[in-house]
Amino acid sequence: MNRVLALFLLLAGSAFADHETAVRLVKESLEASKQNDMYRAEELATQAIAADPGWAEGWMMRAYVKMAPVKRLSALIDINTAIDIEKNGTPRNEPLEHQCLNIRGQALRYLDRFPEALEQAEAVLARWPGDTWATGTRSGSLVGLGAVDEGIAGFEKLMTAQPREASALPEARNLTGDWARSISDADAIIAAYKNAFSARRGKAQALIELGKYDEARQIGDEVAKNFPSHWIVTAVSALLAGTPEYKAGFDPDKSVGLLESLIRDQSGATAPEILDVLARTLVLAERYSDAVALFTTRFPARGFWHQWWLGVSLWKLERFSDARIAFTQARRLNPYMTVHAKRFPGLDQFLAPTERDIAAERKAGSSESKLGFELATHLFTVAEIETLVRRFQFARAAAEYEKLQPTLLSPVRKAEVTARLEEVRGMAGALDKLVAAVNAKSGAIRIKAGKSDLTLTRADDRAFDFTITGGSGKFPWAYVAPLDFFKLANAQSLAPKERFALGVLLWDIGEDAEAQKTLGDPSAKDLKERVDAVVARKRGIEAPKGGFVLHKGRFVTPEEKTNLEKGLVRFQGQWVTTGDREKLAKGLIQVSGKWVSGEEKKLLAMGFRKFKDQWMSAEDYSALRGKWDNAFEEDTAHYRIRSNESEEFTKQLAKLVEVAYGEYRTFYGGREPKIAAKEKMTLYAFRTYEDYRRYCTDKKADAQLNAAGFASSDSNVVVGWNKTGNVQLFYQTMVHEAAHLYYYRICTPSGCPSWHAEAMATYFEGFEPAGDSWRFTFVSDSRLPYVRDAMKAGTHIPLKDLLAGDAGALINSDASKAILFYAECWSLNYYLTQTSDAPSKAAYAEYRKSAESGKSDPMSKFFTDMDKLEKDWLAFVKGL
Repeated sequence: MNRVLALFLLLAGSAFADHETAVRLVKESLEASKQNDMYRAEELATQAIAADPGWAEGWMMRAYVKMAPVKRLSALIDINTAIDIEKNGTPRNEPLEHQCLNIRGQALRYLDRFPEALEQAEAVLARWPGDTWATGTRSGSLVGLGAVDEGIAGFEKLMTAQPREASALPEARNLTGDWARSISDADAIIAAYKNAFSARRGKAQALIELGKYDEARQIGDEVAKNFPSHWIVTAVSALLAGTPEYKAGFDPDKSVGLLESLIRDQSGATAPEILDVLARTLVLAERYSDAVALFTTRFPARGFWHQWWLGVSLWKLERFSDARIAFTQARRLNPYMTVHAKRFPGLDQFLAPTERDIAAERKAGSSESKLGFELATHLFTVAEIETLVRRFQFARAAAEYEKLQPTLLSPVRKAEVTARLEEVRGMAGALDKLVAAVNAKSGAIRIKAGKSDLTLTRADDRAFDFTITGGSGKFPWAYVAPLDFFKLANAQSLAPKERFALGVLLWDIGEDAEAQKTLGDPSAKDLKERVDAVVARKRGIEAPKGGFVLHKGRFVTPEEKTNLEKGLVRFQGQWVTTGDREKLAKGLIQVSGKWVSGEEKKLLAMGFRKFKDQWMSAEDYSALRGKWDNAFEEDTAHYRIRSNESEEFTKQLAKLVEVAYGEYRTFYGGREPKIAAKEKMTLYAFRTYEDYRRYCTDKKADAQLNAAGFASSDSNVVVGWNKTGNVQLFYQTMVHEAAHLYYYRICTPSGCPSWHAEAMATYFEGFEPAGDSWRFTFVSDSRLPYVRDAMKAGTHIPLKDLLAGDAGALINSDASKAILFYAECWSLNYYLTQTSDAPSKAAYAEYRKSAESGKSDPMSKFFTDMDKLEKDWLAFVKGL
């Protein structure tokens, strides 16, 4: 690639006054990049842009040298700028455009934005057939999307044309478990391109899987000769030390230590491959809880190997429902997933239903890019609808599912939504009957809401009127505790499908015992198949032949029932007596028939934790600390944090919010909140909706019941809950709400329009793990797919309507539009803070000053051409 860039730049010419300086600087930047001095190369390219901002090659050069993980999104913005400049140039420079489009595709691929990278590569190949760079991007993107065979076929074509562009082939081949082929591919690539690090890493993994440990060690030694500090040197050593079959050098503590050191050293970003190796070591060392925390609390799970090791860990911990989710995603990313199950006896049987489901999904024939977008947005979309269910707004939730269901491409997701829609309709039917009973028997139905006893006088499907000693009022149904709501609704003359739906609702909110009692009611016998499906979904296992059976009010398999009737209970993958379970859960081990205390180091490695001087299993510890009364607490320089999500989450949130504080301060020009002495801003991070609901009702914050969290201008407390069930998104919620509070403490919020308030908060949702800390990118990965897709389809909210919108009203009236509103708020602020258009940037700075001082000046006061603003904004976001 360097040779092509150098030749092209030598041919460039321009009449601009500073163009000569820009050309010289770009040549120097190119030379610096050849020496692998990317910091110097970027600095020189930036100087070239300053010398001649209208010269596309300067922007292209800077994009090229920003391909390191920390800079990739910035590289994408730079290359889009270069493309825009070239498009407006006269005459058109086709070789430059060709090169820019290839760099853009590579940036997208390196960002794991495989659908867009595939789209870009195919657009290049349509104009320049046979282009090897684009073929490599296309092949890698297909592998990343799970079309492994097609991606490998593309790489194989490059093995003769341009082996360098096929350097990822051995790692792709490893997905199939064809270790021998991976090694031969790597040898051919390395012979043509000695610095093919991806090929070397793929070869090392394959050699270790084949038991050729000395040859694998040689790979690390070879790289160390020329690149002693390259992370692959350490990764190969860690791979070997983390392999139990490597008797001469198996040392999982050493492996973990090496990899954690790499993570700390990579303060800018952590290569996903390092996490692959760390997860592998943790799983093979049977440190399953640590492996789960790695890909839920510390880092987002990206790619097949992350999902695979996460799934194995969850399966080993018998968290089957969660394991099923991880394996489903892993199978979407690799049709050869079951090949890797051989190491774990019994796993292939567990994977069978997932294999069937995803094989059917692939046969449906939907494009990889469209399925990729659906995956990126589905979790967020469903979370919004499910919050309506938790608020007992069943009719609205059903309507949202009815809109979503026909748009889904994945047969698996469509089947899930179809089943859920029927359940929610049943819940709506039960509520309708409760509402009818209230209206027919005014004053006859009483209920407890919070600490008050209420007499219901009138109701509809959203709220109820009531009287109370000394007055009256109106509450949404969400003010009623779930179990109390169930008892009220269940007392009506319900159809079996409605009572069944209420049982599912109870299970959703954590009332497992009452849920299974309801689902096991004889009146539901005609719904046996649906009951089995729900139990299977909740437990993450296949329904046994003949279905589940009841044992003391709980659904179990016939095999489980036999063991339970013998007085045995399940503990860490084995059946034990209740007495032994009690001892094992306290960390005791049996030695020569006697129970003795286990070693602390070993207990910690097994996931045991100590609470109030008593050791307990990870399962018992999580259950105990998962209650708000026993929540975890952390204090930082500026915040007090309390959460019942998990211990690791609370610690990571403490680190994250302090980094966020520094970013807030920088963004607002050094201004900081004025907090009374000995006081701190407080973050409450609730694990469940019920915890959050209880807080909202206690504080009479019913307007926030459908939100993921909120901050108030009259309080130093920020609250949020894990709305999506995804810890990485939960971090975003808490940082988002903390950003609101920061704004309230340094600005005058009275004149701030809704779009701008949410723009200021969503801007800080963009961050990623960086070594042992966090780094802000300001790109909200959860928002970007929504807004970019809507703008490309022409279904976005127009700028005029966005500026006049109200986030709170949308949350409570139109869930899907609310998601888009937030995404567009983020994108408009991101564009105006990142744009290279100096007049727009300056105008936005003036608008912000006005809004922050409490004025309600419209944006049109600062932007004389609002049509141009909208056009430029759309173009920018479409290119992200």
